[in-house]
Amino acid sequence: MRSFALAFALGSLVAGQAAATERRAVYEGRVHVIDGDTFDMGRDRLRLWGVDAPEAKQQCLRGGAAYLCGMHVADALRRYIGRDPVRCEYKDWDPARALDHKDRAIVRCTVRGVDLSDWLASRGLAVSYFVGNYRSTAMRACEANIGLWSGSFARPSSYRRQGDFTSDVMGAETRRPCGRALNRLQ
Repeated sequence: MRSFALAFALGSLVAGQAAATERRAVYEGRVHVIDGDTFDMGRDRLRLWGVDAPEAKQQCLRGGAAYLCGMHVADALRRYIGRDPVRCEYKDWDPARALDHKDRAIVRCTVRGVDLSDWLASRGLAVSYFVGNYRSTAMRACEANIGLWSGSFARPSSYRRQGDFTSDVMGAETRRPCGRALNRLQ
């Protein structure tokens, strides 16, 4: 019994280390999409730089009906990437996630030469994360009323904090003019 417990403890330790993201300048390979701005590449967990997409289980409103916008965005990203290799360049580290042992590298990624953060923002599938990053692209999507902007949605950061599906969290605030909505989403 003692040897089983020791083997289990060692296996858990090794598995925990294997799941930790390695800090590198460049990550290249096929990805497994977790949600609209996070994916795994081998043993590395990567987070797209400059945009914030709805969480996997997040709901939004369109035409008065709720839908799983987080799943919709993740599926769109999966379809766009397909089986093509993704190239990511390290931008930063996510210290908030490091505290709970879910280290993620913050990366700028391309597939077939297209910046994935820009692709998401241009289709209204993600909002710019900071004022300068992809803000003009997100503004054009908002003004065109496409993607998430065709209905209402909560800031992904608000959803993560509140984690429920009330109409407030679904995003009455995004019905404002685009400039005010994007400023509010920063």
